[in-house]
Amino acid sequence: MYLNNKFLNLVQVVESYHRRRIETNEENNSSLQEREESYNCCLIKKNKKKEPYLRERLEALLKFELILDVTNELIQDKDSFLTKVVHTRNYLTHYRESLKEKAAKGKYLYCLTELLSFILQACFLTEELGLTSDKCYQLLNRNLRYQYTLDRVRKKNCFDCPKENL
Repeated sequence: MYLNNKFLNLVQVVESYHRRRIETNEENNSSLQEREESYNCCLIKKNKKKEPYLRERLEALLKFELILDVTNELIQDKDSFLTKVVHTRNYLTHYRESLKEKAAKGKYLYCLTELLSFILQACFLTEELGLTSDKCYQLLNRNLRYQYTLDRVRKKNCFDCPKENL
């Protein structure tokens, strides 16, 4: 149960982090006058605003320029990674039988959890602390868990399963 909870917690962090980053960027891009003029409209729109899906949030995080070195090295097939994260989250959250076979389990769930953890760490180091891409890469490469995960990804030991199980 612990690994399931860890995975779900990381997915919630991804969603919260993305929501906060997008809302912060939107606020910074709009001027004070625009916000004052449309204050009442914004309240109505904000309540009706559709939240991005998990897949869209993950895609956006993987495209952050400052973490591309890290994500490109950790994740070779981004589409399979995104699909597996979404299916696993949906299964563990809603327990739909139709998703049971598509959800990651065992060592594959562990690998997804580790990959999400390092993606978030790279985001925090670059986007929040303002480190350069190179410095972030250097710091992560000093981490033994990161080295172990990267080694498994390179040797395909982490994802040595059929594509649908990625």
